[in-house]
Amino acid sequence: MHTLKGMNVKEDLAGAWCNGNLLLTSLMEAVSFVTPVVEKFMIHAVADEMRARDEPALRQRCLDFIREEAVHSRTHGKFNAALLKHLGAEPPGIAAIRAATAGARRHLSVSSRLGLAAAIEHLAAVMSGAYLSYDEEIGVASPFAKALFELHAREEIGHCSVVFDLWRERWPAGRRQRIVAIMAVLLPGVLYLAAAVPWVLYRKTGRTLPTTLGALRTSVGVGRLGKWAGNLATVFFSFVRADYHPDRLDHAPLRA
Repeated sequence: MHTLKGMNVKEDLAGAWCNGNLLLTSLMEAVSFVTPVVEKFMIHAVADEMRARDEPALRQRCLDFIREEAVHSRTHGKFNAALLKHLGAEPPGIAAIRAATAGARRHLSVSSRLGLAAAIEHLAAVMSGAYLSYDEEIGVASPFAKALFELHAREEIGHCSVVFDLWRERWPAGRRQRIVAIMAVLLPGVLYLAAAVPWVLYRKTGRTLPTTLGALRTSVGVGRLGKWAGNLATVFFSFVRADYHPDRLDHAPLRA
């Protein structure tokens, strides 16, 4: 991700810069906007727990995680600033996610916050695996976006075990706790995307309902979205299995 420091977003992002598909482009933009919010929450969750640990190796893993997530957040912030030039505002739901994560930091226990962070990391790793599974087939027209999403996906998979290991070493991380954590992350995430993606699509298609519906009709079924959807659920809910560990996460079913 550090290789993006010298890059700037020079291209116009108003069109379908991802696979020539307006719906997929709108999804990627919605994901980019929420990324800094959830990464800030994960950084604080790990930092709060790290203060109670003395193991040098564990602390180093946590520090590396925090630095990497901070770079992700700043880089997505740069990309989001470019997106705002044609969208004019953040998607709906961002304020609610921001308020929810702030509330969780104030009111939830350290264990609960780590559980939520572990579930977020799991979902991020699953989506990263899905993206990389079709990396060669997705035509991202923006050089900055292409480098951003590819590097972020690889780094997410590379460090997704940090939060889970930190959580289960000192706190209950059984099946019940994992079910609660994954649902507490998945449901708000689905609601956010359900509100944000159509809003972004509406803005990208001239803010007229007929044009938006026409773009939606054209975009559905284009690319690999349909094939992803049938396999993602299995990998999402692997988080609750007794033998689950992020390092054993199998992305192969995503291409089945």
